[in-house]
Amino acid sequence: MNNIKESINMGTRKRVLPLLGSLLFVLVAATGLALLFPTSVALARSGSASVLPPDTCTLSAGVRTCELWAKTGSLSLPDSTTVPIWGFTDSAAGLAQVPGPALIANAGEILVVVLYNELNDDVSLTFPGQMGVLPDLVGVPFGEVAVYTMTLSQPGTHLYEAGMTANGLRQVVMGLYGALVVRPTGLLNQVYTDTATIFDDEALVVLGAVDPDFNNDPYNFALQFYHPSYRLINGKAYPDTTQIDTAAGNTIALRYVNATHETQAMGVLGLRQSVVGFDGRPVLPFGVVNETIAAGQTLDTLTSVASSVMTDTLFPLYNTALFLQNANQRLGDGSVAFGGMLTFINTVSGQLAELPGPTASNVSVNPNPTTGTLGVTLTLTLDDTLAGGGNVVAAEYFIGSLGAPGSGIPMTGPFPAPQVNVTAFISAATLGTLTSGNIPFYVRGQNNSGTWGAAGSAV
Repeated sequence: MNNIKESINMGTRKRVLPLLGSLLFVLVAATGLALLFPTSVALARSGSASVLPPDTCTLSAGVRTCELWAKTGSLSLPDSTTVPIWGFTDSAAGLAQVPGPALIANAGEILVVVLYNELNDDVSLTFPGQMGVLPDLVGVPFGEVAVYTMTLSQPGTHLYEAGMTANGLRQVVMGLYGALVVRPTGLLNQVYTDTATIFDDEALVVLGAVDPDFNNDPYNFALQFYHPSYRLINGKAYPDTTQIDTAAGNTIALRYVNATHETQAMGVLGLRQSVVGFDGRPVLPFGVVNETIAAGQTLDTLTSVASSVMTDTLFPLYNTALFLQNANQRLGDGSVAFGGMLTFINTVSGQLAELPGPTASNVSVNPNPTTGTLGVTLTLTLDDTLAGGGNVVAAEYFIGSLGAPGSGIPMTGPFPAPQVNVTAFISAATLGTLTSGNIPFYVRGQNNSGTWGAAGSAV
């Protein structure tokens, strides 16, 4: 066994990196957001909601022991860029990951974290918010081990990261960080002991950032020029981020951990969040559209999905400062591709959407215009393939105004079929009863489920 160094307290610090130049961001119009974040219509399907494990690591006689290996690795980004990282893993054979493994324990336990350093630099750990003793300012060199012991007195969400050694800041920016979740004893579905923090589903939202220039030369890079061009949720930038699954009627606990050097603002489009805690300390709940999270800070919120929400509805969880791009990546048409801190809360179980009836298209009246001395032919196409793949079984039309479904004049066509061309002849006698001018003709179809589709029209 290598030399073991004991450290029994972690301190809290604030990180500030001087920035030169302006931050690049994408301004997105509300209409653009509506197009990006559609609500799809589909049948209900089975799916599991987002639930963290009850705990991690090994528990024995009230002592929970977690092992972390600090290693080198690489991170793949959405535009095919790959950067070197330093990350934690929870096994000797594991790959470095960003963020590091979630450490999940219970209030009242003693937490022992064993750090195995496989980096060519002195590394230590710090656990902001776990009070008691001095931080480890020295760390251990390559091939050696450090042990950190603390009593978890309060539930909540916390950050762990590389400690305050000579290169500790650079190590954090390279990816040596992760989340510590402390549960209230015996209350797996609450953030804190207060029943106002009960939830059905929960998700970690660990915020990170990458500047490839820094990652490619971490020891020589001048930190005053640090400028992240990729912003991450749980180690991924959109569109590679993982959705958070829930069900209609459920309440989700979002456990934010801001491991970046910047203040971040996070919101959920279409839902409101209720803040229930900061930095592992409960607060009187209050509602927000979005909330700022300082560098190194954690935030606990609850958000509820109404029971009336349909299956497959997506609610964007995103950086409300709209830094929603990856290194200014462009699409084929030259527009900026969406990226960055963006994922979705996905309603995997909810209300069934009523499937639409047949779609009416290519509606025409011929001849047009007409003097009324001759009759006209009304034609259209009815398609039920987008409404579940049924057959069109009937069609009707109205002259002048649209009536109730099923009350129109029947039309003829090769029923039943998924897609049909339908016609109707309107005689000169019928046209002679109409007032001169622009006369609208309305049409719609019915499928074998009995559902009438939206009306089409021609004038």
